[in-house]
Amino acid sequence: MNIAVCIKQVPNTEAQVILNDGILAFSDPKKIINPYDEFAIEAALRAKEQAFPDASVTAITLGPESATEALRTALAMGCDQAIHITHEPHPGWLAPLTVGQAIGAALRQVDLVFCGRQGIDHDDFTVPYVIANAHQMSCINVVKEITYKPEEKKLWVVRESDGGQKEYFECPMPAVLGISIGLNKPRYPSLPGIMKAKKKAIESLNLTDLVSDSNCTWIQPSTYELPKAKEACKMIKGDIAEQASELARILKEDLHIV
Repeated sequence: MNIAVCIKQVPNTEAQVILNDGILAFSDPKKIINPYDEFAIEAALRAKEQAFPDASVTAITLGPESATEALRTALAMGCDQAIHITHEPHPGWLAPLTVGQAIGAALRQVDLVFCGRQGIDHDDFTVPYVIANAHQMSCINVVKEITYKPEEKKLWVVRESDGGQKEYFECPMPAVLGISIGLNKPRYPSLPGIMKAKKKAIESLNLTDLVSDSNCTWIQPSTYELPKAKEACKMIKGDIAEQASELARILKEDLHIV
């Protein structure tokens, strides 16, 4: 039984966005694991603990050398091994189709794949589907609840649709699940886990060995612009009737909303 969890390094959510002559930068260069992926790691580990005790959990990522830090964290949390897909430095980022194809090619035989529902940096929301397509697997995203039926090789999954409605699925294995916030509470790496993770080998694969150069698509914006600063709030004076009348005038004459 093989379980994989896909993770990604993203900019620190507490860092301030800085633009230098149209070049994007951050006040804190340190990167973190994509927050949704933390829940995916926990889901993979719980799947092993609760339903598949003989399973092996592999963390996999695609990115620069610094991405090994994210893999070490996943190993410290309890993953058994890790795969790092490397690529030559590039000013842009890989299109989600290329990322999904590369990860799909790297995962040889796998029964369950856990991903964060989306990356918070580019919000592409497509990598889980591309991985599932590469292996002809079932795929459900925005997962909020999972019940395992190992003897039947099935899962009972609850996902949250647009508008907050719940959808219930009986899902055959193998499958790819996109995990949403709220499914669990990610564990912290233990000190023994951190020490063991430092000694574990990380398998390294090259992007070009998984996806041909002609099929690698890079995205590189020509420039960046910060959104315009919001105007100060305008207070309307007078009694309730006067305020309502002035508000109606602003909406109609100034903003052309009504």
